[in-house]
Amino acid sequence: MKGEGEITYANLVQHGRDELLEVSATPQLESETLLSFLIKRDRIWLIAHGNEPVAREVQEGFSALLRRRRGREPVAYIRGAREFYGRDFLVTPDVLIPRPETELLVEEGVAVLRRALGRGEKILRLLELGTGSGCITITVLAELMSELPSGVVLRCRATDISPAALRVAEENAHRLLGALPENISLEWLHSDWFESVPPDPCALILSNPPYVPEGAALAPDLSFEPSSALFSAEEGLADLKTIITHAPPFLVPGGVLLLEGGIGQWKQLQHDGTLEHAGESYASTTVFSDLQGIERVFFLRKRGEIADLLPPP
Repeated sequence: MKGEGEITYANLVQHGRDELLEVSATPQLESETLLSFLIKRDRIWLIAHGNEPVAREVQEGFSALLRRRRGREPVAYIRGAREFYGRDFLVTPDVLIPRPETELLVEEGVAVLRRALGRGEKILRLLELGTGSGCITITVLAELMSELPSGVVLRCRATDISPAALRVAEENAHRLLGALPENISLEWLHSDWFESVPPDPCALILSNPPYVPEGAALAPDLSFEPSSALFSAEEGLADLKTIITHAPPFLVPGGVLLLEGGIGQWKQLQHDGTLEHAGESYASTTVFSDLQGIERVFFLRKRGEIADLLPPP
């Protein structure tokens, strides 16, 4: 790098890119993101002011951030935030970093609730298991809030076994949703899956549970994320099976369970008899693939007639 007084923002970005070549698939983007975070400006400003000189304290602060990233700490944890579905969610090492593939789970969940609204249902209940940062439930609510017809009530619950994760989710809800209208409620529950969930049948249950097989080799960056939210026994299937098995009493007739899973796990659930046995409770099952062609979101609809109305809350 150049001597003091000669270093510009463009020089710093280039230096960051060079430093991150070995640890990042997108070193230019990460360099710009970290420097923008440090100076509290967006990347457009950074590019526009690339020829301006940089103060020594900014150079030193940027070097400290690069050291953290070279140690494989994820950019999201360094920034304390990650974009998901166009919104910036706070993240800490207590929660998984939201990922693009989970947006498919949100899209399908919103579609389920929109179909319910189209049938004229007046009271809908949504349950998310293992909410983490809250990005799934909060995004579903944010997408639907302006669409709820007058007189329709939406009751939402989101659970996590980690009190620290629930605190992150609550803060995200406060930041991104603000005060909810009277016809929408959101409750955060400390619960191990369904353990503390009241027996109120839901139109939709969503979950992105741990599904990485125990002992699987992971990229170094993932070592910073909570292992309890990543790994599951039985080749990654244990928590998926638990939710599939225990969800039916918590669903209205015709209610939908949506789960995120990993590569090949839908076929594993078919081959080991899990889905065949679940057929006693579910009228139909299918899977949705993500943009990479991976069978990512598992759809199970409970047997019975779809309720026109749910009991009042």
